[in-house]
Amino acid sequence: MSFSTKPTFVVWNVGGFEQSRSHPAMAWMENYTKMWDDRKVSEENAAEWNTTDYVFTDGKGVSTKGAVEAHRAATAVYAPFSEYHHEPDGPLSCWETENGYFMMGQATLFADLPVPGETKSKVDVEGRKWDFAIPAMFQFEYVKDASGPGGLKMKSNTNFSDPTPAVVEMLKRGMLKPVQLMG
Repeated sequence: MSFSTKPTFVVWNVGGFEQSRSHPAMAWMENYTKMWDDRKVSEENAAEWNTTDYVFTDGKGVSTKGAVEAHRAATAVYAPFSEYHHEPDGPLSCWETENGYFMMGQATLFADLPVPGETKSKVDVEGRKWDFAIPAMFQFEYVKDASGPGGLKMKSNTNFSDPTPAVVEMLKRGMLKPVQLMG
């Protein structure tokens, strides 16, 4: 039995985008990630970055469709954090599709909470200290669209992550009560 194959861009990103930015979709993703982390991707400009049928799927498997609606759902995931930073730190595979690109990659989400806690113990590649770090996998679909930054727009974003490190810190700091986890 034979299997159809496609050329695939594969790199092992450790501590940044250096290995991946040579690919046009990954250069776009680096720019998008930095804009997202700096909170410069907003409800007002979500349609510039995302297709009208963009789908965001959170770590619980809940999907939301629509450029603005899905942006709101993604923003809600990050709402408890006063600051955050995504750092690629593992395998990344990207291949061309009929209309754009598809990517799966690993990253760590470093984040701080607005309520002070114990000494920050998680350190990113730049030496910044954070309240916690969450390992995650991400799956993205991009489409070629001349109206988007760099000629691309995001069609889908699926997150695979365990929020336990964030939940534990929020419980310790009184941002969550155990009863809220039961509802």
